Amino acid sequence: MACCVVAAGVYVALNSFYDKTKFDVSSNVVIGLPEPDHKFPYEAVKSVTMEVSGMTCSSCVSSIEDRINAIAGVTGVKVSLLLETCIIAYDPGMVANLDEFKEAIEEIGFEASFAKENRQQKSHEQRKLESLKKTYSFFVLAGVLAASTWVSKLLSRVAFLIDIRPFFIVLSVLLASVAQFYIGPIFYKPTWNTIKNRKPFTMDTLVALSTTLTYIISFTYVVDFFLETSTTLKEAYLDNLCFDLSSGILFVILGGKYYENLGKLKLSSNLSNLKKLLPESALRVNEDNSVVQIPCSVLKKGDMVLVRPGTKVPIDGQVVKGASFVDELCITGEPTPVRKEPNSIVIAGTYNKTSTLTVITTDAVQDSKLAHLFSFIGDTSTTKSRLTDYIQQTVNFFVPSIIVLSILTYVYWMYVSDVDSQLSGSQYARLRALAVVTVACPCALGLAVPAAITQGMNYASVKGCYVRGSGLDILMRISGIKNRTRAFVLFDKTGTLTSRNVVISDFRFKKKMNSILFWKLIIAAESFEDHPIAYTIVEYGQKQLAKLEDTESSDPNCVEFQYIPAKGIECQVTKDSRSYEIKVGNANILPDSSLRTSSDLWFLVDGEVIAECNLINPIRPESEVLLKYLSENNFEYGVVSGDRNEATARLCKKLGITNFWGECTPEDKFKVTRRIQEEYGLPVVMIGDGMNDAAALTQADLGVSLSAAHQLSIDSSEIVLMNDDLLSLIDLLRISVLTKSKMMFNIWVCIIYNIVMVPLAMGFFTPWGVSISPQWSSTLMSFNSVFVLVNSLRIGREMSAAKS
Repeated sequence: MACCVVAAGVYVALNSFYDKTKFDVSSNVVIGLPEPDHKFPYEAVKSVTMEVSGMTCSSCVSSIEDRINAIAGVTGVKVSLLLETCIIAYDPGMVANLDEFKEAIEEIGFEASFAKENRQQKSHEQRKLESLKKTYSFFVLAGVLAASTWVSKLLSRVAFLIDIRPFFIVLSVLLASVAQFYIGPIFYKPTWNTIKNRKPFTMDTLVALSTTLTYIISFTYVVDFFLETSTTLKEAYLDNLCFDLSSGILFVILGGKYYENLGKLKLSSNLSNLKKLLPESALRVNEDNSVVQIPCSVLKKGDMVLVRPGTKVPIDGQVVKGASFVDELCITGEPTPVRKEPNSIVIAGTYNKTSTLTVITTDAVQDSKLAHLFSFIGDTSTTKSRLTDYIQQTVNFFVPSIIVLSILTYVYWMYVSDVDSQLSGSQYARLRALAVVTVACPCALGLAVPAAITQGMNYASVKGCYVRGSGLDILMRISGIKNRTRAFVLFDKTGTLTSRNVVISDFRFKKKMNSILFWKLIIAAESFEDHPIAYTIVEYGQKQLAKLEDTESSDPNCVEFQYIPAKGIECQVTKDSRSYEIKVGNANILPDSSLRTSSDLWFLVDGEVIAECNLINPIRPESEVLLKYLSENNFEYGVVSGDRNEATARLCKKLGITNFWGECTPEDKFKVTRRIQEEYGLPVVMIGDGMNDAAALTQADLGVSLSAAHQLSIDSSEIVLMNDDLLSLIDLLRISVLTKSKMMFNIWVCIIYNIVMVPLAMGFFTPWGVSISPQWSSTLMSFNSVFVLVNSLRIGREMSAAKS
């Protein structure tokens, strides 16, 4: 029974990130809330974030969500057990006083405050650390009390101390009472809230039930001891005192709770590191044009900020003055910096490379695209996986069943069967009922499954792979398929199978010209531009010149430089008193469309096409390793890209990929994903990083995004590879296989345990002289709990050993 309590404690960690929320790209969604109501006008919705303390498990989350949803005007609620926050979407026309939310949460027994109120208070990690220290201190105290109670019980049985035996018995009662009424209230208050709100059993309910029942039954034996005159019966009563068991249960439970909180603290700390992507301060331009440095957190919509070259954009906004190239790799996945001019949109967290920009903010910091990434990882929605629901339902069924069996056991031995014992019928019946309560262990679905999954997800997070929703559940189902194709892995091309650095490929001269002169003219022109492609051309040209014998005496000079949007550059380059007209750009730079070929870049000198080349993103070195692994493990794979068919075909030919689709719009990618699911009959794993991948990631059975993916891609995925390494997918597949193996092994161990031990505790085998006391029941339960927990903790070690 107590094992079930430990199980619920570890299950809390699972609920922190074992949820699934898909992002619908066709609707306007209030970020951070459950799936959208397509009929609701979200533009009329506002949201408020509250910090909530006192939550221990999914039932607490459910209680808060149900209570807030009952308030008129509330359109959505999302409670995060991991981050201890409650995000509420509401219609401001119907909710006039936000304190109503705070009062509602406090009514059901939790502490709540608005996030702004706590801005100057301790950080979430600090509060978690203090809570962890408090749990640890109670854990140690419970262990000391349990050991002291056990020693006191032993001393009461020593023959030469028989005269002071009552002292040790009373001492046991006092020690157990300290544990029950000093440590126990941690669990009594939430239990009362659960009963009052008619919610399913929680960890706290189970702790309160098992410890209280053990304490009360032991106390009745103490009363019997002092009232009894028979020495033989007094000895029998002493044999069945279980005060050390009630303290021991608290010790075991708090140990599981400490482990659970430690895991959540580590994950929370990992999330905090992501916030370093945003700058801490910004340069705000005042009305008198003075500039002052302020924290980004106080910026509001409509503020003017100055973004200097070499710094990050502090907030989403629109350029009002200046022109520069901004690297948006962390947001859009686009490797080429984008030119920003007046009226251009800039995004918080992107990197300004060349010139100073003046930007007017369009959103508050907490509403920026990058901030939404933080809320995604800590997301806990109301949509649970099938396995999580099954666990909760089974625990809710198992606990009442054990209570019923315990009562039936008491009734049977009290009124039906003749007791062959020194104890009376009532005393023996209490003994058997207590044994049932203490031996019952729903580890298979209460501890074994969540412990294995939690360890698998924690190990994945250590490797930089953040899993949400039913991501690990889907991976386990896919990895469990044998003797046939497991899944169809669909890749985006640019930025996924290829790197984001552009290089020149297939350079060729179309017309004869002095190579040294040509490259000097091109280098002079491109050196005037601050753009990654220009850097690539200059670097390539310098390498070509190094191969040639330079006999030219002077270097050219670039004048009248002009950047032509959507085309390229145009300028005059003078050398030895002669002027050359230089143009470099895409097909739009050509004087005649008939000159267009499949090339990406053209070089014109005095209106004539002198050379052309392709611009390619080199194949990621890990791409070939991943594809080889997928091929060897019964996976189909293909590429779906928005790039030209020719470029897609070239890449697939190099990688040996036969299934590919090029020139795909977001809708096309969505249709390809759905067609594969229907025609192949396979689950689809979609891996992408662009905004145009979001619809396909939503449709896929499992969406995987890279760390620098567009926000829509991240919102549409169950897994984010924060280390930007495709080989992490191999680690995830291996983790899923090992996690499922540990989970199934734990389940069978615990099923066999409960099938054998519960009937034994009820007294089924008493006619043959086989029975079990509450002390041995507790010992065996603890051993079983420790066994499945240790077995789950071996996931990380076995993964490390396999890689080495």
